[in-house]
Amino acid sequence: MPIRKDRFLYKNILLSNKFFSINFMTLHIPFPELQSLLLTKAKHEVSLNYVDEQTVAVGKTVKIFGIEKKISMNMHVQEVAGSDIVLAHDNAILVKSIMEVVKIGFPQLTSLIEMRPPNAVAIHLDQIEQAKRALEHVALNALCFRESGAVVDFSLKMEA
Repeated sequence: MPIRKDRFLYKNILLSNKFFSINFMTLHIPFPELQSLLLTKAKHEVSLNYVDEQTVAVGKTVKIFGIEKKISMNMHVQEVAGSDIVLAHDNAILVKSIMEVVKIGFPQLTSLIEMRPPNAVAIHLDQIEQAKRALEHVALNALCFRESGAVVDFSLKMEA
């Protein structure tokens, strides 16, 4: 799926009475697009809903003894460092179950997602080949949420 150019916003800043183009980039990914990506790649239909700037509700409908039940949890951005995004969660049992499914069904993803005690997961973006190549040129600064989707802030890495 191609990335649309209108998703990037470039900002100029004033330093010492001169404008420098630092090229902070903001990438907005709508929740429906993330949900579609999860359905395509992981074969699971997941709902994503805005809670606040740092929190998104992640839900899924499951069948338990023939009865459909929606399960959900909140994921809160705890830290963005290097190529890692650390998300705190409020449902350790659900996350542990998801990780067991990932280990069995998607063993290639086990290096991408790391459980961190007591209630957090780290997503290692450098374990995704396309992201790894991109992160050679840009630094991941922040992740937040809007009612319409996820917003990721990057900046160009300056060559030494």
